[in-house]
Amino acid sequence: MSKKIKVEFYIVKLQGNGSVTFESIVDTVGRSTNDASRTIDINHSPIRLHESGDYSNFCHGDMVRIRMDEFPIVASQDGDMEPIDLDDDEGLGEETAFLYQIPTKVLMLQKNQYGVSAPSFAKYFQQKSDVQIQLEPVMQGDAVARMSTMQRIKNFKVSIAQTNKMTNLQGQDMAVDEVINLSRHFHSDSIDIEVSMGKKKDRSLTIENVINTAKTFFNHANIQQLGDIKAITISGDSENGDHEVLNLLDDWIKESIEIDPIDIRRIEYKERAQALRDSWENRRDQLEKMFLPQNP
Repeated sequence: MSKKIKVEFYIVKLQGNGSVTFESIVDTVGRSTNDASRTIDINHSPIRLHESGDYSNFCHGDMVRIRMDEFPIVASQDGDMEPIDLDDDEGLGEETAFLYQIPTKVLMLQKNQYGVSAPSFAKYFQQKSDVQIQLEPVMQGDAVARMSTMQRIKNFKVSIAQTNKMTNLQGQDMAVDEVINLSRHFHSDSIDIEVSMGKKKDRSLTIENVINTAKTFFNHANIQQLGDIKAITISGDSENGDHEVLNLLDDWIKESIEIDPIDIRRIEYKERAQALRDSWENRRDQLEKMFLPQNP
């Protein structure tokens, strides 16, 4: 039976010690003693780097989030059931593989609903180093170009579910703060915000503010993998007069790699790692054009 490995693409940005690289942080953690000292509690879940390595222009590894509560039960098809018997310091390990391409600074992260999310991944290595680590989803190159060439933005819309999960964005953008405050004022679980120039053809929303707010929401779109941002849409006129409509979430670079695992119950790291390498090869030309200097 085949399975699909979903992969999301991020740019890794470091702030702090300029001599430190992300690959060196992974290497340092990977060389540390493989015991409890590797484990960090993030959002009430123990997370650790289980294994790592490097080759050519890549570093790679496998992260584990240890589920310490809400265990399933062992059940058979004939009706027998029994609890999973674990020691107090044991839990269920949810694995998340990653691959980092050093020259482009592109991170490929396996999407696992119960595994290590992108924000938790960044927090883990941030706490293992003295630098701030930010992961920004990679947008299609043409989407970035189209957004940057808009001369007039006529309409901007954000659709949000589970607004109670947005508090970590407080203070990053004034418009985002207003959305959070509005949600709190009405005690709403979801909110749709739309700003528009209406029928004024030669007028534009403030382009810089729209783009900054859109990027803040876009970078938040995968926090805790809750899918709380449903849509981020910008429409307007390009410099040559063409009408453009961008849904930024549709332009997030992702891959879905089909594999035939040896064991359908647990996909081995080597199989998931190969899926990440395949995802890189599928996007290699596109990403190198976006993030590497091109010969004239």
